[in-house]
Formats: sequence, structure tokens, C-alpha cells
Amino acid sequence: IKRDYKQLYFPHRYMPLKILKNNYIKMADKLYSEYIKEFGMPDIIHAHNFLYAGVVAEFLKNKYGIKYIVTEHSSSFARNNLSHEKIKSIEDVAKNASKVTAVSSSFNNILKEYTKTKIDLLSNIVDDFFFQKEFQNKISNDFIFLHIASLDKNKNQELLIRSFEKIAKLNDKIYLNIAGDGYMKKSLEALVQQLDIEKQVNFLGRISQEKVRDEMMKSNCFVLSSNFETFGVVLIEALACGLPLIATKCGGPEDIVNEQNGILINVENQLQLEDAMMTMYKTASKYDKQKLRSYAKDRF
Repeated sequence: IKRDYKQLYFPHRYMPLKILKNNYIKMADKLYSEYIKEFGMPDIIHAHNFLYAGVVAEFLKNKYGIKYIVTEHSSSFARNNLSHEKIKSIEDVAKNASKVTAVSSSFNNILKEYTKTKIDLLSNIVDDFFFQKEFQNKISNDFIFLHIASLDKNKNQELLIRSFEKIAKLNDKIYLNIAGDGYMKKSLEALVQQLDIEKQVNFLGRISQEKVRDEMMKSNCFVLSSNFETFGVVLIEALACGLPLIATKCGGPEDIVNEQNGILINVENQLQLEDAMMTMYKTASKYDKQKLRSYAKDRF
């Protein structure tokens, strides 16, 4: 049977909202009943998006009287690809919530276009796991830029690789490690070969949380090259591991990156990214790892 890939793996984007809502509500009502049997009635429900966790939370509030709050993360709001039906549903969920929050200041401003409900800022948090490993003195003279993300157009690894070419050809002891998987992998590997830097760019594939921490702890700088991010949890994980940052001004990073912990550049600006990587190569050792970790711990 020939199936459409997107419809198979992303059914919520292609199925009518009414059918999806009914399906989610039926499943959630059954699971909620099981939850009550084991744990008793909760005090509050925290829904991590309007669609469809918020829809479920609103249903459970109406049926069982349990209040809910909503924290929105989805980048679909920035892409402005929501139907009128979905926008109406969002407003209903928002006005019936005890509180609505967004994960970054810029994203908060975007969400204001979709609801009249007051939206507060509630940043994402960093897993305590990333604070548990002590820093080790680096023995190798290699300099490693690290990037972790799904390999897709939005994360813009093409910009990152093209920007890395300049510094890579100045010193063969400088490396770019890219962790993650996605539909862009083959084209990115081809680009690396085309630029003749395959000996200095390593594709690590999808890696575990423990491996993420290990890679961060042995790197010198973390780079995020996205076109848009509602927040950027990987940035605060990197800070917890003592890594200075380079990030695009793509939304969320503006709440995280400052002059004390890294460099912000404009989206899709190869010249700025080249300069930032060169600057970080020269100055990364001047960042105090413990101060970067303390900032992540205090703020996130």
C-alpha cells in the first residue's frame, strides 16, 4: 500500500481538527480514569501546548473540575500556518486556563496575535543530569565546535557547514561535530565532501542524553544556527556543561545568550557566523566554565 510519508508520521497536520479532538479526548478520558485509580485526583494539569494537550485539559476541566495551565512551545505559530478553526480552538483553551505561559519573550509576542488572554513568561528548564559531571582538564589541542539538532532546513546546518569551511582550512586541528538525524543528512554529507572538509566534520547521528553530555563536556563551543527557535533547550544544556555559545537571533536564544556567555548573530548571516567562530576559537578558553554552569543553574 502506498502511503504518504507526512500523513503517516504527522497525522495531526492533515486530519480534520474535529476528528482529531474527538480522538484525543477519548484516549485522554480513558487514561485519566486509569490515572485516578492509581494516584487519585490531581491538583492541576499542565498542558504543554494548546493543540492538543490544551484541548484535552479543557475537556478534563469541564468533566472533572480540575484546573489547568498551558505552556506553549510550538513553532507553528511563527510559521503562521494555523487554520481559522484551530485559532478559534486556541482562544477557547486559553480563556479557560488558569494561566497561559510562553517559553521565551519573542515567542510571547508572537502568541499575543492568537489570543487576548494574558501570557506570562515561563522558560524551559535544564535537566539536573547536565550538572552532575565534573569538569576535566582538556589534554588534546583539538578545538571542537559542537552542534546538536535534527538535520532539517530550519536548523540550517548548511549555513553552519559553509561558515565552518573558512576556519577549518586555517587549521586542521579544528573540528565540527554534528549530532542528530533527519532528512537533510545525505545532502549535508555531500556538501561537506564538496567543500573538502570531511576530515574535520563528524556526523555523530542520533545520540543518547548521556552521550550528549559527554560530547558537550569535551567540546570547546556550542553553535546553534537555526532560522527559528521558540526557546533552545540545548543551549542551556551546553551552558550547564561549561560551554560558551554561538547562536542566531532566531527567537528563544535572545533570552539565553549574552556577552558573558557567548555571541549572538543574525539569522542566515554566513559572514557573521564565520567571524563568531573565529572569535570563539581565539577566546573560548577565557570563558569560566564554572560561571557558565552557575548561570544555567541560577537562571534555568
